[in-house]
Amino acid sequence: MSDEPTTYNLLLSRLDTGAPVLPEGAGDELVAADAEAAGGEAEPLSFRSASGDRNDLSRQGWGIVLPKGGRGDAIKAKLADLIAHRARQQGEAVREWRVDPVMDHAQALTWRKTKFDDLSGDDEVVPLYVLVAGDLDEVPLAVDQVLAMDTSVGRLAFDEDAHYAAYAAKVLHWEAQTPVEGGGPLVVHSVRDGSAATKDGYANMVEPMDAVFQQRLGMDKLNASSYANLGDELDPGREDFLGSLGRFDTPGVFFTMSHGSGAPGGGWTSEADQRSLQGSLSLGGAGTITGADLAGRPVVPGGVWFMFACFGAGTPAQSVFHHWLAAFNRGNRDAWAWVKDSIPERPFIAGLPKTVLAKDDGPLAFIGHLDLAWTYGYTDAVLKQKTPGTYYRAVNELLKGNRAGVGFGALQAAHRTMEGELADIYDAERRASLAGLPPATDDKRKANIWMRRNDLRAYILLGDPAARLPVREAARTDTPAPFVPPPAETPTPAPEPTPAEVGPRAPAGVDPDDLMDAIYRALSGELSAAAADLGLEKKELRALVRAYDAAGRAAIEV
Repeated sequence: MSDEPTTYNLLLSRLDTGAPVLPEGAGDELVAADAEAAGGEAEPLSFRSASGDRNDLSRQGWGIVLPKGGRGDAIKAKLADLIAHRARQQGEAVREWRVDPVMDHAQALTWRKTKFDDLSGDDEVVPLYVLVAGDLDEVPLAVDQVLAMDTSVGRLAFDEDAHYAAYAAKVLHWEAQTPVEGGGPLVVHSVRDGSAATKDGYANMVEPMDAVFQQRLGMDKLNASSYANLGDELDPGREDFLGSLGRFDTPGVFFTMSHGSGAPGGGWTSEADQRSLQGSLSLGGAGTITGADLAGRPVVPGGVWFMFACFGAGTPAQSVFHHWLAAFNRGNRDAWAWVKDSIPERPFIAGLPKTVLAKDDGPLAFIGHLDLAWTYGYTDAVLKQKTPGTYYRAVNELLKGNRAGVGFGALQAAHRTMEGELADIYDAERRASLAGLPPATDDKRKANIWMRRNDLRAYILLGDPAARLPVREAARTDTPAPFVPPPAETPTPAPEPTPAEVGPRAPAGVDPDDLMDAIYRALSGELSAAAADLGLEKKELRALVRAYDAAGRAAIEV
């Protein structure tokens, strides 16, 4: 482990400028605030076991949670075809629960233990898959969170009731298709806007995942018809992003990493604008991708979109990091001011996922964040190690054709691990206190576990948790090759190239001073304009920038 300071980055930008709200991240000065915020009691946990194939609805069951009263009746009527379809699949009527629009976490736990599953009998009467229907001000977020302890839960929320029926029809359409053997496309798109947060996200989450995907693809163990890791670090523009969407000729998985858009400078001018635009995918200075931008084009038809960004799935009534930021605010920075303009009077599911889930040529499920998304999610800051496996595992399960709730279960499992660690810490501290001994754990470890737990807890699955990609794993008839141990001695690596050997060269007729000016502009995010002014293709200038960068590093590396 290293004693170097840790930097915590936030994937949130201002809507109007695209500038990150925390451009330089924050360092270990946060630990005191972390530790104070993490000082409460562990939440009660509840577990039940589910046997058999997790994809078999006749063994696992499917249920629905709706708002009380006429609002619940209206949504249920629009989902009638989907409810009837699930009843046929499981061989019995769908269980239904109606809930109040406002419940805190403790009230939701009581509801779960008295109404949903009182543990009085056989757990097979309690469905594993539960669809929550209604926006966050109609069915409280706490319901999803208490169900997610051991249930595959997803949520549907639309501004127009007709969209519930459209979504149901889309699920039924894709479930009627013959599954494609060998899977569909996997596309990873990183909006590398030059900020510390997206550089961190690419280096510590996307690149390690890419290495695993490439390895599994080479071993014929990735159930994907194609794989692409996209996103131009020198030109994070709209054209590249929309080009990534064009790769989905069949249902697949789309994983994006970017900032999510928060309030513009001065705050939101209307609730309608906030509900429509907050959480939109930020392209940095190149603008945003909103639901309206995607309304007229196919968006991962029949697939799943996993969006890693602040507020990408929606915004709660209060950030789970509120008291942490308030504690940190006693320092020399107004930390809470970074996000307070983004917290609404009424919680809501974001406009972008609402738009794409309502489309008949849109995805069946959307996984995203309902709060601030930090680099804690893929980094163990105490052990100084990358932990992107949570996201890789989720994507891998989806690619196999498992139900969306099974893929989302990788995030739930990681959250439960953090819950268990936190409970152990509280127990050890209490035992030490009773024995008159100093605390058994250090504040930094507890603080980091608390942050990771809350980051993971804020993910939500939007869509029917029983939906699945219409794919199946390719049949394997080959015999695995025998294991061959590696050679005793590692071959001597080839020498690093000298600066003079790092190509390519500048095109003939291009003035060197003009070329250097173009390279500096490209590094500042103006790749397209700089290439055009120099009369080069973007790919030509991009290659020259990378050659210049590599040669510079070669001159200073030991």
